[in-house]
Amino acid sequence: MDIQTKNCFEKFREIESIYTNGKVALSGNTIFTTFNEDIHAIQYGSGEIEFTIKGDTDIITSFAVSPNTKFLVSASRSLMISIVDLETKSTIKKFKGHQAPIISMEFDESSTLFATGAADGSLMVWDAQRGYCTHNLRGNRGVVTALKFFSEANGTTKLASGAEDGSVRLYNLNTNQCEAVLNGHVSVIREISFSGDNKYIISGGRDSVINLWDTKTKKLVLTIPVYEGVESVGTMIIGNEQVIYMGGEKGKPRFFDISGKEIQFQFKINNQMITQLIYSKIHNQLIMVTSDQNIEALEVSHENNTINTAWQVVGNNDEIIDLQFVGLNQTHLAVATNSELLRIYDTDTLRCQLVDGHKDIVLSIDAHPKYFATSSKDYTARVWTFSPQSNTNSIPSVTTVGIATGHTGSVGAVKLAKDDDCTFMVTGGQDRTIKLWDLTTLEESKTLKTRFTVKAHDKDINSIAISPNNKLIASASQDRTIKTWSVSNGQLQNVFVGHKRGVWSVEFSSVDMVLASSSGDTTIKVWSVVDGTCLKTLEGHTGSPLRTTFISCGLQLLSSGSDGLIKVWNLKSGECDVTLDEHEDKVWATAITKNESIFVSGGSDSKIKFWKDTTKQEMDKLHKKQADNLLMGQALENYLAVKDYKNSISLALSLDKPHSILNMLMESIRTNNGLTEETFLGSVDIDNVFGSLTKDQLTRVLNYAREWNTNAKLSFVAQAVISCIFHYYSHKQLLQIPGIRQLVASLIPYTERHLSRMDRLLTDTFMLDYALHGLDNLVEE
Repeated sequence: MDIQTKNCFEKFREIESIYTNGKVALSGNTIFTTFNEDIHAIQYGSGEIEFTIKGDTDIITSFAVSPNTKFLVSASRSLMISIVDLETKSTIKKFKGHQAPIISMEFDESSTLFATGAADGSLMVWDAQRGYCTHNLRGNRGVVTALKFFSEANGTTKLASGAEDGSVRLYNLNTNQCEAVLNGHVSVIREISFSGDNKYIISGGRDSVINLWDTKTKKLVLTIPVYEGVESVGTMIIGNEQVIYMGGEKGKPRFFDISGKEIQFQFKINNQMITQLIYSKIHNQLIMVTSDQNIEALEVSHENNTINTAWQVVGNNDEIIDLQFVGLNQTHLAVATNSELLRIYDTDTLRCQLVDGHKDIVLSIDAHPKYFATSSKDYTARVWTFSPQSNTNSIPSVTTVGIATGHTGSVGAVKLAKDDDCTFMVTGGQDRTIKLWDLTTLEESKTLKTRFTVKAHDKDINSIAISPNNKLIASASQDRTIKTWSVSNGQLQNVFVGHKRGVWSVEFSSVDMVLASSSGDTTIKVWSVVDGTCLKTLEGHTGSPLRTTFISCGLQLLSSGSDGLIKVWNLKSGECDVTLDEHEDKVWATAITKNESIFVSGGSDSKIKFWKDTTKQEMDKLHKKQADNLLMGQALENYLAVKDYKNSISLALSLDKPHSILNMLMESIRTNNGLTEETFLGSVDIDNVFGSLTKDQLTRVLNYAREWNTNAKLSFVAQAVISCIFHYYSHKQLLQIPGIRQLVASLIPYTERHLSRMDRLLTDTFMLDYALHGLDNLVEE
């Protein structure tokens, strides 16, 4: 069977960081997030970035999106306010609004006004369309931390502001006056909301209380003690009842009726502070933003008093350490970052589930159709089962079925057996030992037992591999060696010596009796498993290759390195077939699907990139292009035979065949006894064709002329073409050609050289005239 090697890959999807703390806003089916100095527009329900609003070089301090999703207003540390039209993605207005950083920002319901509150206590209202200030409201003490517009039945627009001193001020924008100062908090106000009927003002602060104020009397109606700092507060409808929701430092959304009685819901606390809660009326979901930069959609069930996660998006993955496809159909991706939480991504929707279990950073992942395994800095390894859909919301079920404890250091490597039943697991790590764990008793106990423990290396073990027949274990270490061990009894089989620095990765071939290793000495070595000899050394990475994987039935090797490069090597020739340069930092991990049509890469740049093998498609395109070129080449010869200059020149330009055009021009000039005053190129028809070229064709012809002009024998054709073009096209038309200045500049030196040569030849003709004249005199004598 002819095995097709892989020579072309195309990146078709990417998971990247979308949120770095700060404000999150919701408008329709789009979630807007702060990402350093930019604002990302995220598709609701997934991590897909729809578009990005680029900011200046300073961090975004606040932003707001108009209710009609027409405008986005942002402010940065540079004190500049930018108004962006979301339809055209262009900045309408940019101006300096305050003398201090803007901390809070809010649009009114009509999308015509927006308010900004600054760190110096200043509060201003602006026209969203024209960008001028309509109100300058005074009275706030300290940082303005919360803003909220509301409209009364009589059309009066009011603005409530909360400040660092714990006060809430109510401004009438019709009169430009502060109607009331509501003093009921003793700490900073974090959010202000209004009840659905505008009967109450609801304020929440870090003094652990929620206050309800009557909008008519401006009196305090109710104080709800919540015993935690309040970061977000609002109202929503659950069942047929209006309730108050809040989120705070304890990490659990809580609900109260208007009388202040708490409504209990079952919810798993995530131990991360809730920084924002946003109610989506369209989806009837509560968007929860947490301090660990995650965004989660919650569905509140009134019937059974539960809160379920509809979907979750990770805002910032930080450094990607390892990843593997999991599930029988490999529909999900397990990702380890520098966090104790394991991330499970749906590769279709990019929704993410956070899975807890480890107490420290997860270092390694391995997958089997039946299980997947993880190892961690907490000295343990875990075996998990995975079910893609556990309920109607398609949230995967990930369950720990086995825990391996016994290592005395970080467990940096884990591998599962290759057999169908996955009967054992191998781990290695900082304590320099290899442990083989029995998985046949998983149904009886979660605590795994070892079959053997081997003191394997003199330094940390970085990688472990298991042979396809389940008979050998390979271990790679910082002590610069690779060793193979018997699965049956743990006996040392072979030692592979040759690397000059620590070995990062080791992998068995699925076809041949060889293994590959990558090292900090920037090389990849291929070894014979039988006798331990080095068969081939691959050099090309400028940094340490960190991961190697055999592909194409062992004919090629996929590697990724600290230089940010991904390379595909041909093991027969030892040459690099493909280099992919898309990552901006170390590429720690790669994972490939069973059919090898897709692989993913992840690294220190927080990005996970999906690649698909496009070798067959590219080969098909090449074959089609060759066939088309053959047909058009025949057509070109036919046009030349009948002297159809227009079609022959156009076809030669499209096929990029300068030689055909050159031969045609030389033949035309020769047939017509050189250049004349009537024609530049020996034929008026050819002149007319060159005088009616498109911009792209004209650019190509000028490039041909530049090349011909470098050859003295062809310079007369080049000069004729240039003369023809300068005759038919004005300088304005020529200046529209990209790179025309550089092109003309490159023509001048050779043209001057040809002119000098022609002058010398002309001078030599006078000598010939003189000699002939002398001969005439001799003949007469």
